[in-house]
Amino acid sequence: MSQFAELYRNECYKFMSKEREEAEFRDHADRVRAVQGLLAKHTSGSPDRVFHAKAHAALLGRLTLRDDRPAAVRHGLFSDDAPRHYNVLARFSNGVGVRAHDLKPDVRGLALKIFGATHALASSPMRSRCVDWLMTNSPNPFGRDQDEFVRFMEAHLRPIALVLFLVKHPSIARRLFSATLRVVRSLAAETYWSGHAYLLGNTSAMRFNVTPTSSEFTGNISKFDPNYLSKELLARLEHAPVKFSFNVQLEVSPEQTPIEDSFARWEEASSPSLPVADLELTRIAGGIHIETLRFTPAHFAASHRPLGNLARGRLFTYAASQDGRAASASEPGESTLFPRN
Repeated sequence: MSQFAELYRNECYKFMSKEREEAEFRDHADRVRAVQGLLAKHTSGSPDRVFHAKAHAALLGRLTLRDDRPAAVRHGLFSDDAPRHYNVLARFSNGVGVRAHDLKPDVRGLALKIFGATHALASSPMRSRCVDWLMTNSPNPFGRDQDEFVRFMEAHLRPIALVLFLVKHPSIARRLFSATLRVVRSLAAETYWSGHAYLLGNTSAMRFNVTPTSSEFTGNISKFDPNYLSKELLARLEHAPVKFSFNVQLEVSPEQTPIEDSFARWEEASSPSLPVADLELTRIAGGIHIETLRFTPAHFAASHRPLGNLARGRLFTYAASQDGRAASASEPGESTLFPRN
């Protein structure tokens, strides 16, 4: 897999060498395939996602740009000449690579497949027709770079290995416990973050998040139901659309908003979340095999290229995992999911 022609001004290759960094990424891809094989032996026997194996729902809706979005964000998908609406496919998931009870401590994921961004797609390596933006309800991934995150992935295979990893990485342990040792009452009530930076035009960078704006909903789904999160979400959807605000944090400086250290938070005090668009999910995605699809940082717009070591490495590891589970090489057609009335 080829990498980018040149780095963003605040990026830097690990080891100060593109060749050495990519050699490490190829090793990471091999390790992902090994973990995928081990997980398959202990589950269904078939290779699955290494993370986010359990999907709760796939919903369809729209991302609508706000007229009052700040001038500083008006690049790429948010530019003045962009469509006002984008059709969106959203996949909600648990974080681990097995299908466990929803009460088990875990992070939650939200992956968006954004259609209709052809004006901004220019140089996606996979020539995707969509932009994929992946988020979790933890503000940061559990690793400063790709290598540390891969070690975290491997430690998850055995409880004792995970304990030893967390003892050696107390800051990751604190962040992990904060994100997972609580009961998630609704996937529609969570905030989800991008975890690493993306380009915003040619000369700046951003992180993004979505925050819930849905009306209150009182359901009667028991949290002892192993699939209560999906049942609550679908019951909520019958009542009203699931709504979020899509927000952008702007890069301030290498010290306050670092690019290469994915574990470092972009604090709201220095880089507040700016509302850019409204995400409204209105119906279940029918007629497609959602679990065969690829959601990957490799589906990017040229003006929103994923930035940093973790993001560059994920182009290798996501491809390894998706090829290992024989994910579809094609993407769903927008006209199929969103037929014109």
